[in-house]
Amino acid sequence: VTLKNGAQIDLSAIAKGYIARQAADFIRQSGIDSAIVDLGGNMIVIGKKDQKENFTVGIRKPFDKNGGLVGTISVADKAVVTSGVYLQYFELEGKRYHHILDPQTGYPVESDLLSATVIGDDPTQCDALSTLCILLGLDEAMELVRKLGLDAVFIDNTNQITVTPGFTQKYNPRFETSYREYVD
Repeated sequence: VTLKNGAQIDLSAIAKGYIARQAADFIRQSGIDSAIVDLGGNMIVIGKKDQKENFTVGIRKPFDKNGGLVGTISVADKAVVTSGVYLQYFELEGKRYHHILDPQTGYPVESDLLSATVIGDDPTQCDALSTLCILLGLDEAMELVRKLGLDAVFIDNTNQITVTPGFTQKYNPRFETSYREYVD
């Protein structure tokens, strides 16, 4: 592929998930059974902290310039992957342009979601799905992750936090504001 005029291809929609998987496999093969692989929005939690309690993973607050969190979840042996429209963007004439593009238009996707965090066993799958969820919007994204047997945290453009059914029991979330478990 040859690109002209400074054009670039960004494979981060799936590349970081794949790289995280390779790093986690290497760590496990080295005999380590408790670790976190963090590639900036793409995490794999290996085992438990001190083999006793789950690790605590933060969910970032969209557009918070200080990198603040909306809350945390408790996780062991899972990939936790977040995509959002709040880190890689620019504003031009009062309009925000982010990096997640709509394949139909080639322009930044217009969705009701600011952030999608997908939790599952395969970091490459979670990586691709978290980006796809932004494109789909809350209702379709929720339908997809539930159909695939995964869990998710969605933050919409009103900053409402919505999680998959049963999420509270699995991940003991501690969010700074109220949240809701999705109901059909």
